[in-house]
Amino acid sequence: MRTLDRYLATEVLKASLLAVVALAALDAFFGLIIELEDIGRYTYSLGDAFAYVAMTLPRRVMEVLPTGALIGCLLGLGGMAARSELVAIRAAGVSISRIAWGVAKAGLVLVVAAALLSEFIAPWSETYATNLRTTAQRDVSAARIHPGVWLRDGRDFVHIGYVYPDGRLVNVAVYAFDEQRRLTESARAERATFADGTWTLHQATRSRLTADGIVTETAAEIERATLLDPALVQVVMLKSRNLTASALHRYVTYLESLGEDPRRYRQAFWSKLTAPLQGLVMLLVALPFAFGSARSSPLGRRLVVGIVVGLLFHLVTRLFSQAGYAFDINPILSATLPSLLFLAVAMLALRRIR
Repeated sequence: MRTLDRYLATEVLKASLLAVVALAALDAFFGLIIELEDIGRYTYSLGDAFAYVAMTLPRRVMEVLPTGALIGCLLGLGGMAARSELVAIRAAGVSISRIAWGVAKAGLVLVVAAALLSEFIAPWSETYATNLRTTAQRDVSAARIHPGVWLRDGRDFVHIGYVYPDGRLVNVAVYAFDEQRRLTESARAERATFADGTWTLHQATRSRLTADGIVTETAAEIERATLLDPALVQVVMLKSRNLTASALHRYVTYLESLGEDPRRYRQAFWSKLTAPLQGLVMLLVALPFAFGSARSSPLGRRLVVGIVVGLLFHLVTRLFSQAGYAFDINPILSATLPSLLFLAVAMLALRRIR
């Protein structure tokens, strides 16, 4: 049985990898066409466009992996059926559930690969690609998030206009409040840097509200023991889809400590955590189609079925994710329910195959 499991997993994996590469390449091609429209904006060149698309490939692979796994399973098992190998395996007394277990082993390989991409490669490459594209198109060495971003540090509120890739902040404004929520101090600085656990505001102007009036001082440097965790600056300035699961969990904890609503990022965390499992689910979803149409349906029809089901799964997953945030549904439930529903339907369909 080990030999059979290895053979099934190898056939499915080879076809799945081919499908994922083809889909990711197609997605990258259309992405490059979109980028061509921006060539010539400041210093953004054709080489920058190619580099940007290349650096976004890990993210594109993650997005097409479930659909690619489904199509790959259809092609792999369909090829085995065309060679009458599935008929021989069934005639030897191997049950469909045993074949499904062999396919599931291929899915476990995809789960591990997707988890590594999601946590270690895709976020880093996507961040690098975004920085490259933004700095080249805007002729600056920092990413501009219009109209900046507001953050909270204890009772203080911070506004950041730009953030450099190394964590330096530009156009920083700090507003400090007392326990009665009265403004006590404001400070503006051209930039802020973090070193040895301390933030330093450069070219800063600070105004303090006292009983005698407003006292304003200007200094080349003003040190602050707290301003914001440097790691959290990058978290806030990036889209949730570009963050690792650990970074999302850290930011959820940070928002909870401030008493703020972390639902959006908690939903993103669970979606990120369960995303690698979607490839395994799609492999199992493909099994009923592969057995039901392996010999009677042509290759083109199986591909159409795979693409339609994959797109439907993607849309349902997005819908549940947005609904989970909008209606305050348990994020674990909204992140896993689409996969569970598709898996349940696939298992019921498999039971009807004889």
